[in-house]
Amino acid sequence: MSTKAEFLGSLPPDMEAGQAAKRWKRQQAGQQAKQGAQWRDFDALLTSRAFQEYLSEHDLELRRRWGGSPSDLGAEQSALGATLYPVLVLSDCATPEALQTFLETKRRAVEAVVRRLRPWHLHSQVNHVPILMAIAALYQRNRGDGSSVDIVTVASELRRMGALCVADNDWPSTDPRGDGLGIPTSYLVALVEACPSAWNVHAYIDAVIETAQLRMLLRLSEQLHDLSAANQTPPSQIVNFLRKAADAIEQGKGAPDFDALLETTK
Repeated sequence: MSTKAEFLGSLPPDMEAGQAAKRWKRQQAGQQAKQGAQWRDFDALLTSRAFQEYLSEHDLELRRRWGGSPSDLGAEQSALGATLYPVLVLSDCATPEALQTFLETKRRAVEAVVRRLRPWHLHSQVNHVPILMAIAALYQRNRGDGSSVDIVTVASELRRMGALCVADNDWPSTDPRGDGLGIPTSYLVALVEACPSAWNVHAYIDAVIETAQLRMLLRLSEQLHDLSAANQTPPSQIVNFLRKAADAIEQGKGAPDFDALLETTK
C-alpha cells in the first residue's frame, strides 16, 4: 500500500489539489473495502434467493454426508450465545466496575467470534451461519464495537436478511430451521441460555474449529479412498496432494477445494 505522498506523486502534476485529494480518498476507501471484503457488503448476498437456496441445499448435503461425523452443537451455540449476553440484567445488582468488566468481556467475545469463526467452521450451516454473519455485519457497521450486538439487534439484522421467522412458535431448539421459514427469536434466547460463560468464548471457538477440521479430514479421507480405488493417479501425486490438503486444513485458511488442490499436484 502506497503512502499518501507516493500516491499524490504518481498523479499528473497539473491536477488540481481538490481533485487529487478526492482521488486519494477514493483510493483509501477502495483499500479498506478490499481489506475487509470477507466481512463487508453483506446486503446483496444475504438477501439474495441464491444465498438462501445455497443454505438449504448445503444443509441437506451436510446431513447426508456428515450426519454421524464430528460436530459440537453445544460449542457452536455457546460461542454465538456469548456474543448475545445481555448487560443490563446486571445493572441492579452489580457495581459500575463489575458492569464495565462484563461489558469489556462481551466486546472481546464478539471480536473473537467475528475474527476467528468462519461459515465453514459451523456444522449447523442453515441455523448458525446467518446468525454469525448478522453478528459480523453489526460488528463491522459499528466499527468494531461489540457492545452493539445483542438479541434485539441480531434479530433485526436477521429480519433484514430475510432469515428471521415471522411467526415465533414453539420450535425445537435443535432444528430451528426445520420447515425452512427462518430462525425464531426464541432460538437467539436459547443461544444465550446455552452459553455457560462469555469468559470461555475462546474455548468454545477452539472446539468448533477442531470439529470443523475433523470433518474436513473425514472428507479428505473419502477423497483419498476414491483416488486410490480408481487406480488412475500416481501414488506420488496422491501423497503430494495429501500433504497440501493437510497443510490447508491445519493452517485454517478455509475449507480446502480438494478438486482444485489435486490439479495443482499434477
